[in-house]
Amino acid sequence: MSDKLTVMFLNLDMKRRRTGIENAALMRARVFERELDIVPSILTVSYDAHFAETREQLLRDGLVTVNTRFQNLYDWFQEMDAAEVAAVANAEDSRATGPSVNGRWKEASVAGTPDFRVYDEDGTCIMYRKCSRDTGVLEYVNFFCMASGKRRKWRRDTYSTAGILSRMQYIDPASGESLFEHYLRPDGSVAIIQLYQLKNGERELWKISLMNRSGVCIAEYSSLEGLIEHWLREVTSDQNCHFVMVSDKNRYYYRPLCRVKESESGANVSVVAMIHAVHTKDGFKVQTSGTNSNYADILSDPAVPDAIVVGTEKQKQDIIERYGPGNLALPVSRGCVYPTSVL
Repeated sequence: MSDKLTVMFLNLDMKRRRTGIENAALMRARVFERELDIVPSILTVSYDAHFAETREQLLRDGLVTVNTRFQNLYDWFQEMDAAEVAAVANAEDSRATGPSVNGRWKEASVAGTPDFRVYDEDGTCIMYRKCSRDTGVLEYVNFFCMASGKRRKWRRDTYSTAGILSRMQYIDPASGESLFEHYLRPDGSVAIIQLYQLKNGERELWKISLMNRSGVCIAEYSSLEGLIEHWLREVTSDQNCHFVMVSDKNRYYYRPLCRVKESESGANVSVVAMIHAVHTKDGFKVQTSGTNSNYADILSDPAVPDAIVVGTEKQKQDIIERYGPGNLALPVSRGCVYPTSVL
């Protein structure tokens, strides 16, 4: 095993409103840094153009340190690194305040808010510019059109905290659902295209395309899971480093992690699966109730991950008795989890 070690906590998102799972990951990160002198990376897969504001709040609340590292799937492929974002945001043609308004249109502030409405020559509202209540920074612009005699939203442009156009969503006026999305790099080139379809009135992801800067498709996936696996392979590609991947959100990460670990280049990857709750549907019938869907893949063969972290000794014994042996571990003091077999 390489002497170089990287620990990563894998989560869905890290927003201002968090679940206990996200808060546990933040606590664990602080304990790793304080007690082990290891600064983990916290990985997320949900799109969040304004995470920079959330991180500042986390710092103010003492929930992270200045050393805490965050990596996001969309930021990775959109190449939203700080240096490039800063360069674009400070450029003469910076879009920090959003798109310029046609000289023939009128922009009017919305009373009691930092927002603006944009009206065309006929006095019809064609845009709504939504700004942060905390900072006044532009968050997104909604575009409207007339459809079936009613004013409908047909597009939304989302801007990053640095004022960079980050995502363009094209909305079906009838359903109100975003069915086609462009995720952009700071230079304006398209990094990701996502296509959706409506099934029984529900939006369903249909296709994801990864694009290079020349507009050529370099990979396609039919689910977010495929894109997550692609990302994890890139994140763990340094063969001179050993990666301990702690999966807090197993529904999104566990299967892709196992495929990465089992690949020819995956010898540098260890998988730690976290079980944060009761592992069966009925906590009073742990030997007969159906398995909690969040943990079904893990418990189908507990010997596959390098470690499974459970809540109590009783849960550990229940899992072994029903699902078979594996490298089951218990959390240690103050929320820190570090099975010695994988560190």
